[in-house]
Amino acid sequence: METLERKFRGILIFALLVLISYNGYSQLHLSPENAHLGDSITIEITSPEISFSSNPNCVCPDYYYVCDTNLVLYQYNTDFNTFTNITPIVVNIVDSTTVEATFIFESSHPVGEFGLIIGAPCQLICSFVFELNPSIKASTNLIVADTSFTVTFTGIGLEFGQNSETFAFYWNENGGFSYYCPSNTSVRLKQSNDYIYTDSISNINFYYNSNTDYISQLDATFSIDTSIADYGLYNVFFYHTSTNLNQNNTIYFYEDCNANFLYETDGFGVIVDLEYEIYGLDGIEAYYDMGDGTIINATNSLIHTYSLPGTYTVTSYVVYQSSNYSCSDTVSQNITISCSDININVEFDDSLYYHLNAVFPTSEYSYLWEFGNGDFSTDQNSNYYEYSNFGAYVVSLSLTNNYDTNISCLMLSDTVFVYPKSQYDPIVFKPNSEIGKDALIKSSNMNVNYGAVHYHNIYSTPYSYSIRSLIYFDIPEICENNHISNENIISSKIHLYENDFYSNGFYGQSHLAYTVTELCKITSHWDEISVTYANQPTFDTQTSQVDTPFQNSIKSPYFDITEFAKEINTTPEINHGFLLKVKDENLEYGRGVFASSDHSSDSLHPELIIYYSGFPYNTGLPFGVFQCPGDTITLTAIEGYVSYDWSTGETGKEIQVYDTGQYTLSYTDFNGNVYDHTVNVYSEGYPLQETIDTVFEIGTYINLDPGDDFDSYSWSDNTFEQEKLIFNNEDLQVQLITENGCTISKEYHALLKQTIELSAGWSMISTCIDPVHANIDSIFAELNSLIILKNQMGLTYLPAYEINQIGNHTLGQGYLVKMELSENLEIVGSSISPENIPINLSSGWNMIAFLHHQPVSIEFALSGIIADIELIKNDLGQLYWQSFGIYTLSELLPTEGYQIKINSNQVFTYPNFCSGSFIDARDGQNYNMTQIGNQCWMAENLNVGEWILSNNPGQSTNQIIEKYCYADNSINCENYGGLYKWDEVMQNSTQESSQGICPDGWHIPSDNEWYVLENFVDPAINDPTIEGWRGISAGTILGNGGSAHFEAIGKGFFYTSYNDPNSTYMLSSSENTPSIYYFRQQSSNFTKFYRGQTLKDAALSVRCIRD
Repeated sequence: METLERKFRGILIFALLVLISYNGYSQLHLSPENAHLGDSITIEITSPEISFSSNPNCVCPDYYYVCDTNLVLYQYNTDFNTFTNITPIVVNIVDSTTVEATFIFESSHPVGEFGLIIGAPCQLICSFVFELNPSIKASTNLIVADTSFTVTFTGIGLEFGQNSETFAFYWNENGGFSYYCPSNTSVRLKQSNDYIYTDSISNINFYYNSNTDYISQLDATFSIDTSIADYGLYNVFFYHTSTNLNQNNTIYFYEDCNANFLYETDGFGVIVDLEYEIYGLDGIEAYYDMGDGTIINATNSLIHTYSLPGTYTVTSYVVYQSSNYSCSDTVSQNITISCSDININVEFDDSLYYHLNAVFPTSEYSYLWEFGNGDFSTDQNSNYYEYSNFGAYVVSLSLTNNYDTNISCLMLSDTVFVYPKSQYDPIVFKPNSEIGKDALIKSSNMNVNYGAVHYHNIYSTPYSYSIRSLIYFDIPEICENNHISNENIISSKIHLYENDFYSNGFYGQSHLAYTVTELCKITSHWDEISVTYANQPTFDTQTSQVDTPFQNSIKSPYFDITEFAKEINTTPEINHGFLLKVKDENLEYGRGVFASSDHSSDSLHPELIIYYSGFPYNTGLPFGVFQCPGDTITLTAIEGYVSYDWSTGETGKEIQVYDTGQYTLSYTDFNGNVYDHTVNVYSEGYPLQETIDTVFEIGTYINLDPGDDFDSYSWSDNTFEQEKLIFNNEDLQVQLITENGCTISKEYHALLKQTIELSAGWSMISTCIDPVHANIDSIFAELNSLIILKNQMGLTYLPAYEINQIGNHTLGQGYLVKMELSENLEIVGSSISPENIPINLSSGWNMIAFLHHQPVSIEFALSGIIADIELIKNDLGQLYWQSFGIYTLSELLPTEGYQIKINSNQVFTYPNFCSGSFIDARDGQNYNMTQIGNQCWMAENLNVGEWILSNNPGQSTNQIIEKYCYADNSINCENYGGLYKWDEVMQNSTQESSQGICPDGWHIPSDNEWYVLENFVDPAINDPTIEGWRGISAGTILGNGGSAHFEAIGKGFFYTSYNDPNSTYMLSSSENTPSIYYFRQQSSNFTKFYRGQTLKDAALSVRCIRD
């Protein structure tokens, strides 16, 4: 009955409310439309039909005044006929159609539907626009680390019960509760869309006194399986058929605060990652002690590089901070850094790419990459390398600490297999002036070397004038350096570039079109700095030439030398280069202008181009190796073969070779294939040292010539020419550099001999040689017909009876010899200086030797004792007998002995002779000489040096002596000597009586020395200062056939042209002014002798006078 009354009263009140709110403005919208007890929310109230205002004086119903006292959520309790009003704590009018109201829903508020009253004085009342629901909450927001835990839940506006029969409807003036019957499936934890159901429900407890004094609780036990559930925040969810209750972020399930880190090593580097699963993390503070003195602050991951290998204890100090809790921990682990953790990677595709694939302290170590073939690199980390030979290679990397070299690591790669390629880029060899060898030669200047010019020309005319060029490439060395064998060579070409510079030798002119060139193989040695047209090497024009005609479009032709290159590569000793010329030099005009290796433009230098294919299997050994005498050759095969077997029995990749010959290597590759390679070790055939004994006749000379196959000559007397003329006994050594750079030596022991013709019967003999062996037995041992030898003391030598009373030969002594038959006696030894050999003469008869190799008059030879001599006779009975005026004997002859009767004891020496002739050691020319007074003169004009034509200004002060020949005819030089300008004669000296271009021991006569000569032959010349024709008969006496034997014959002089062929003009070394000097003239038209002055540019004859 009480219940019915309550319901009846509620119906009446509800009807009243509906009537009150009926004013045509019932369309309000609330957002949100519901809440739970315990919430604090802001509700947005909007209506398109009315306008809200914060102005209390606004006009109603146009505007509704709204504030916190006239806006209320209300619920009418029909059981007790009471209202529950909930007013907002804050009201905000956003605009005329929107109002925001903030409410706090307390646990004492009833649950259920609420209406809304808003506005004053006009009010708008809306029923059932908002719903307030019960809520639940955990006793606290739990933070749990255990996988099983119990949570106590409290219901707000909610009665927990086991079944509906026990439910009692509670009511007071404030409202009522909802009922909830919990179960194991209805009480859950929720994370995202995953649920964890309770294990059990216990301790359900409900106590009610009033809406402000009640307890509604239960305990729910949960178990979390970490294999399927995640750490983090969980919501509480109570499932109900009419309403679902939940509480967000209620349970925080976390992994216990045990610090840990994971690491991974990479070379000398380590990557460390902090390990944690803490939800809602606000911050981490982590420090790492890396064990090598390094402290690092890193909250997540870090990379650290160690300097040295070893084991390091790494300690992590970690502090975790979240919105729910904080904790800290320390953890340590041992990390080992080892060289074995370092890897090198190699990739091969035509070339090898090598790199260090690891973290490493690059700046603290030195790198040494070795490629398994002897090559190495100090690159850091990575680069490319190209193998020259196929094979199997292991690449290694040595890393050595810069501060402690005892610390190092060695890494090896996997085996790299290098297989042959099909074809390579061509080898282009383009020498410069330092390594290039080329030269130009001209027929117009046959003795001039053009090895350093920058042009490489050829030229011809039908008038026998031609220019040729020579060029050399060391083809065997180029092939060896690039591991190219004949089987590899596809083609080989010489490429010459046109030289269109103005200084190209033809004033910038180009090739002459349709010139047919000829490239010929040179067959003998030549030298760049000495080759001339006159001494040019031999070349093959029959089987070894390449013809290339020029066309206007071809400025830089190619010459195909493929077959030559293969031949030369196999037989290096025949490589002497190539000669370039016009094909038919006598029948056509031709011209080619090319750049040489000395050209200023590098791009125009000659090229040798070799196109070659991928190598067949080979060892990198050459086919031929040159060996210098006495050298040891090392033959080294490349790395990468499985085995090496030499014909010497050795099995390494390298052998030492001491002798020439053929050496064969059998080598096995990594596929088991066996190949052979033969190396020919050859030499030039010269001995390391050679001793040459030679003997030549006194008064002649010998030419020592080691041969023209050498690049340089260095004699022991500090001269460097190829040939050496010697006129006396001498010991000389020459160091020779061969074409292949070998050093050998030759020792020459040259001795003089004097040949004495011995007739059958008695002869009186002597010698001007100091014999090598002075014993009489040795000197006469080769004679078969000698009967007896006697000296002036009567002592004898009888070889048939082995009697030698004489003993040793005495210099200056004459001997009587009796022969059964005629024979020649050769006495070998050294020359003597007669003026230094004293001869003891006793009063009475003496038998003396004549100590000179040329005849000399008795008056001159014996001038020192001529007054004391009574009689001189020879073995023919000829006499020099002053007392009776008998002079059938007038001169002393070489090899003859003489008997002299003298009236007193004397010590006699022969004077220094000036008679006969002497040989110029420079070129072997023989010059007569004559004694005039106290002077010794050449009895003919000097003829030394290279001939130049009159159109050549020449005769500069360089080291080459140059001469003109009268009328540009070389015969005139042979007959009358050369014509020389003063500066050329004096060799850039102005000193009187200088040697100039005279032979050693001779000099250019001064003006005063000429006067001494003139005055001696013609005393009428008694004033040295007078110029013009002087004296009476000096011209006749000194001329051709004159009594002084001076033989002044010549062919005029040269000054811009040749003049006066009937006179002889002779220089002096005396200047009058810097441009004028004194000279002498003899003419067949005058008996006098002429003294005058002339310009230094005039070329005259030269007479030398002995020092």
